[in-house]
Amino acid sequence: MPKAPMNLRIFAPTPAKLAGILPVKVLDIKEGMTESLHPEGLYSEEVFGRVGSDERMNRFGYMDLKLAIFHPLIYRKLCQLRQIYDKILNSKAYALWDDEAKDFVVVLPDTPKAETGYGFFMRHWKKIDFSRNKSLTRDLRIALVDKYKKDATSDKLLVLPAGMRDYEVDDSGRFIEDEINEYYRRVLATSFTLPVESSQADLPFYDNPRRSMQQGFNDIYDYISRTLYGKKGFIQHKWGRRRIHNGTRNVLTAMDTTAAVFDSPNSLSINDTLLGLYQTVKSVLPKAIYSLRMFIQPNLGEYQSGYASLLHPKTWERTNVRLTVDSLDRWGTSEGLERVINMFEKPYKRQKQVMIDGHFLALVYRDDRYFRVLRDISELPEGFDRKLVRPITYTELLYLCNYSGWYEHYTYVTRYPIAGLESMYPSRIYTKTTMRSTTLRELGPDWKPLEGDEHLAREYPNRDPDAVFFDSMSPHPAREAGLTAD
Repeated sequence: MPKAPMNLRIFAPTPAKLAGILPVKVLDIKEGMTESLHPEGLYSEEVFGRVGSDERMNRFGYMDLKLAIFHPLIYRKLCQLRQIYDKILNSKAYALWDDEAKDFVVVLPDTPKAETGYGFFMRHWKKIDFSRNKSLTRDLRIALVDKYKKDATSDKLLVLPAGMRDYEVDDSGRFIEDEINEYYRRVLATSFTLPVESSQADLPFYDNPRRSMQQGFNDIYDYISRTLYGKKGFIQHKWGRRRIHNGTRNVLTAMDTTAAVFDSPNSLSINDTLLGLYQTVKSVLPKAIYSLRMFIQPNLGEYQSGYASLLHPKTWERTNVRLTVDSLDRWGTSEGLERVINMFEKPYKRQKQVMIDGHFLALVYRDDRYFRVLRDISELPEGFDRKLVRPITYTELLYLCNYSGWYEHYTYVTRYPIAGLESMYPSRIYTKTTMRSTTLRELGPDWKPLEGDEHLAREYPNRDPDAVFFDSMSPHPAREAGLTAD
């Protein structure tokens, strides 16, 4: 049975909805010099329930702000509809209300009857007739503001159950609080300065306190949003996720088992699992870091002195370059090389040429059958076309630093939810770079082809900037049933 969509709406803290919810009125944690929690404080047992009880995780409190402020979502949408609204609310621009246009008109500060500030905006905002254009996004923002005009402002602020944000005492006896409590405390402290009646609410005198409470409310909303929403939110990103050590999660795709030559090095068997280059490198991260270090070692021979042997961007000739601190850290340490590998996760960076402080790392000669890495353009012998030489890209760097070794590793394929023994099985990794790749053989120092499969780049990546990368995992078709794959 399909699930109904989850609909969220703005909560309006009306007297009826706040019935049975007690107010938070003081900033104190403890009552006087005692160890008892203050009965009207942010951690009150009277307001939120006894420490350790279930109700302490479920019972809300509220704060009386005395003056109405916007719900953060409506505040943001208003400011996105027209930037001048934000400037008026924050007293950074002066305006007049135009009854005919039903909107604010920006004027100079010395214009007669010109006004600014939170109170001025609040007096007129419900009468605004928002202009529309062909933007669907703008229409949706207007629809949201119009829908919640009645509930867009409130002088009450809900306080999360204390069990979700309780303070702790560390080994040294020092209090440790959740960040959100400071936001609540800031809003409450500001409300203490407002002994006003509703008829005085829109006076300019109260603009600053209202802005302060609005910012505090916005911070609370942002904090909760960061905690809850999306895969990058705390609950899914930190607490609810399955962390994978030296690996990635992969999407299953169908394997192409065809091969140009039967039993060739790039033909696949039931014991093989097709894996993208980035996925392979992450699965054997320690070896990948070592392979990268060995590949760039000829360039960093004088690393301890802070110099590296790199290629001039115009002449492609080797020159000593004084490295910056950032480059020394990135290319000379294990942590830095791991950052280089992690950068490969972003597809738009993969085909970029590898440059260190404005100089190329290395060159690659490549024709239809062979390739060779060059550390200086002078290494190219006569008879070989210079047009086939290009600076090495990040994809080539990651693949060529261990191009034969990527096919020597084994893995344990696991598919969740586990449906049986066939949901987990050992397999050999076959590393694929781009969807259209080439099998090339490496040329030796004498520029003659090297013999043996260990000198064969089975999946030399396509250097086309628009090349499509293989970024998934493809088990053999005979394994799909056991994995309960579609």
